[in-house]
Amino acid sequence: MITNWLTVGSIVTLVFTTSITPGPNNMMLLASGAHFGLRATLPHIFGIPIGFGLQIVLCVVGLGALIANYHSARTVMGVACAMYLLWLTWRLAVQPPMTGNNLTSTTGRPMRWHEAVVFQFLNPKAWGAALTVSTVVAAGHIESVPMQLAMAALSAIINLPCVTVWAAFGNFARARLQDPRDFAIFNALMVVLLGATAAATFYSALQ
Repeated sequence: MITNWLTVGSIVTLVFTTSITPGPNNMMLLASGAHFGLRATLPHIFGIPIGFGLQIVLCVVGLGALIANYHSARTVMGVACAMYLLWLTWRLAVQPPMTGNNLTSTTGRPMRWHEAVVFQFLNPKAWGAALTVSTVVAAGHIESVPMQLAMAALSAIINLPCVTVWAAFGNFARARLQDPRDFAIFNALMVVLLGATAAATFYSALQ
């Protein structure tokens, strides 16, 4: 029993730390919240923990370890993730200036929930977190399938408010930056941050 509680505590700490810190998901949510608002970003928000929970289930049954052992597979996923982030960066960089009080993006749309689910399977940070959670589950000798599923569900539940914070911050900035010039400066910062995330993801994929 003590071992199980230690396992749960380790998973809570791990998932919270990896979910709240900057990464591909959070940079995308920050930009989406700023451009489309929190309500429109909700499908994107909910898709992330669904995909993350599925990843943990796959890792627990051994499929994640299989992928992790093939360097070429990790490289392909990481490069694909970086290329997608670069595409988003380009879309932010070339979008027309916003005028008046309409600061809603006239180009693009928020990511749909099923697209966010699929994106997790390209996200190296999400894979790394899912593999680590599955390792903690194994170390805690949690072999019951219902308990393993419960750990995956717990991880998804913890992930949800963490990623929501980033979209909410983007929405907060959107509500405060009513001057188009101020919003343009904020958008330029988003371009830099998203581009840096893409570069870091690409570099990590090639290691």
